[in-house]
Amino acid sequence: MIRKTTPKELLAESLIDLAKKHPIQSITVTDITDNCQVSRQMFYYHFSSKYDLISWIYSDKADKIIEQYIEKEPWGRVAGRIVEFIKEDYIYFKKAFDDNTHLSFYNNIFNYTVECHTSYILKKTNRTSLPPDILFAIRFNAYGGVNVTKDWLENGMKESPEQLGELIFSAMPLPIKKHFLR
Repeated sequence: MIRKTTPKELLAESLIDLAKKHPIQSITVTDITDNCQVSRQMFYYHFSSKYDLISWIYSDKADKIIEQYIEKEPWGRVAGRIVEFIKEDYIYFKKAFDDNTHLSFYNNIFNYTVECHTSYILKKTNRTSLPPDILFAIRFNAYGGVNVTKDWLENGMKESPEQLGELIFSAMPLPIKKHFLR
């Protein structure tokens, strides 16, 4: 059932709805627009491709969670909130991770995580660039966090989102972890 009201949210909800029934690779832009009864023109006004929409679904919600909680809660809890949002639509996210095209969700979530951590540390340190060892630690951490989340989805989500968020935070390399401590 489609329940969102903004065009972007409507298109996102349509894709999530379709992914419950079909592999993401087989869903077309026409399928997405027909499912929510909007024009392809509206889709392309907001997104360049279905992969752009897939990225937006994750980054929009993650950005809102981070913005709302980053200054109020420890990073492990913020990460847990992001994992909770993934769990809410776990069928969609499991299928998004299964898509192994060159524009895959995996690559997008990895790049988003690197960008998010880099921006946060730059802001906290009042710098314009980071040294190579910090950039490496960010990439290392993003790789681990994305893969652990993917494995968590594929293996039945045994830990709660809060537990997984705390585990991801506890494994964060110290050179970057110190910036996320409250």
